[in-house]
Amino acid sequence: MTKTILITGTSSGFGKRTTELLADKGYKVYAAMRNTKSNNAEVATELDQLANVTVLDLDVTDKESVIKAVENVISKEGTIDVLINNAAYTVFGITESFTEEDFKKLIDVNLIGPWLLMQAVLPHMRKQNDGLIINMSSGAGRFAVPFCSMYSSTKFGLEGLVEGIYFELKNLGIENILIEPGNFATGLQTKMKPGSNESVVAEYGEIAQIPNKIGEGMLAYFESGQAPDVVMIAEKILQLIETEKGKRPLRSVVDPTPMGIAIENANEAVKAESKEFIKTFGL
Repeated sequence: MTKTILITGTSSGFGKRTTELLADKGYKVYAAMRNTKSNNAEVATELDQLANVTVLDLDVTDKESVIKAVENVISKEGTIDVLINNAAYTVFGITESFTEEDFKKLIDVNLIGPWLLMQAVLPHMRKQNDGLIINMSSGAGRFAVPFCSMYSSTKFGLEGLVEGIYFELKNLGIENILIEPGNFATGLQTKMKPGSNESVVAEYGEIAQIPNKIGEGMLAYFESGQAPDVVMIAEKILQLIETEKGKRPLRSVVDPTPMGIAIENANEAVKAESKEFIKTFGL
């Protein structure tokens, strides 16, 4: 039986490549993105022309938009078997320079957005006693990176949300899991937003130049062709979807660099201690 999959953030990067791969494998994919009639009209048309793909206009920060999109899929397919929370954006710069408004916007997309999608699909998944939710986290959701602490905080939050609810949903036939990618050339890095308070940046002197130098180094790395291909993420998602229920790990690291090994080691250490921690609550 063909699974119905809803994936957010499909205008580029992981989301677009995953949509293409899953559709090619015969899955029925609802590819969600913002601005399908304006900024993303070209990619929306491109994906909509693929077999097994239907493009949805969805803003993950708008609860009504989320509910409408999920109800749209349910009305057509009767189910959503897999939700892939992929939509996100990155900020980078002097942490003090990010305003409250900057931070709220980031949290809305990277943390509250996935939660709104979970809330919308879980009643349907509970009813069918089956479902899979895959959440795109980051290596920066395990280790905080200087000048990237705002982004890291949202991914740390996503990690905590998913890890806790994982145990709540497991016995209901639903698996809610994480993917932790490394530094892929998704295009997000070239669109990283700095903090809005430029006066603070000026007061940091030479330190304020470090984010720019890091950004230049990252851009050179991506242009050199050394960065891993985003297809690795799409293939991992496909693998997780096709893995037998009950055998999917809570966390999957996708990073062929030494940083990936560090994240794997951190996950194993936390996994062991997590069992003991949960026991203290009598669970």
